[in-house]
Amino acid sequence: YVHDHEFSVGKTRVRRRGIHCALRLHRPEEGIVMPHELTLPKAKEDRLALLRATRTNTSAIFGVFEDTRGEIAGGVSRHIEATRPTAEATVGDEQHRVWAIG
Repeated sequence: YVHDHEFSVGKTRVRRRGIHCALRLHRPEEGIVMPHELTLPKAKEDRLALLRATRTNTSAIFGVFEDTRGEIAGGVSRHIEATRPTAEATVGDEQHRVWAIG
């Protein structure tokens, strides 16, 4: 899914675009998926306990990836320009739009 999120920071309107997707797990030593540098042990323990108790991931993981050639950004832009959002919602001054991909 592509998620467009528009909101205001002061008097400036900001758009953040993200992708919700499945990601294969890798061992940290592989250097493919890097852990957040400031994770706290208690927070990780709480999240793991919730995951084990519910057998459900209740929140998305925010990640950053390199797209130096713009291949992913270009493909995403072409898709959302050619299709209507799957879902839209406005909460206060924030607007959310989601497109299904694939």
